[in-house]
Amino acid sequence: TVSKEYRYLTESIYHQATRTLKSVELPQHSWVVVMDIDETVLDNSAYQVVRDRTGTGFSIDSWNDWVASEQATLVPGVKSFIEAVFEAGGKLALVTNRDRKTDKHTWQNLQALGIPVAASNTCLLGRSADDVSAVEDKLVTNDKDLRRQQIRQGTASCFKSGNTRHSDFGKHQILMQVGDN
Repeated sequence: TVSKEYRYLTESIYHQATRTLKSVELPQHSWVVVMDIDETVLDNSAYQVVRDRTGTGFSIDSWNDWVASEQATLVPGVKSFIEAVFEAGGKLALVTNRDRKTDKHTWQNLQALGIPVAASNTCLLGRSADDVSAVEDKLVTNDKDLRRQQIRQGTASCFKSGNTRHSDFGKHQILMQVGDN
């Protein structure tokens, strides 16, 4: 992530996404941009560097410790894109495969980096056992599908400061998806 090419590529992608957002006719009703967290919003290269230097691979415990440390940085260009979404009247749905138990740390990490997330404009949805078990359904081909359906239907269980959840985010049209899946 220190190469000039990496910064150029990610900034170019987010610049293009911002131009696209500004060029489309926005829905008259509530709309949302769905984004993944890891390597889409937050850069976790430092975690991988430590794993490589210590000769240890990925483990769920070391990953959860990393998330709890709230040390991830922003992917270059993402902040201005998110701000453009909010300025255009949209909301953000962060659909991540980070364990739902770590949502508090993800939220605090984003706020510390200057991302203006609030319960009124952002729904953070970490992975739960329900997401994984839903894959057996004909309409769910991966474990993020259920959470995207919940955003569209207005039934999403969003993170709220204080490490609680709320389901008053409302129904939203998904205008864009950024990241994996």
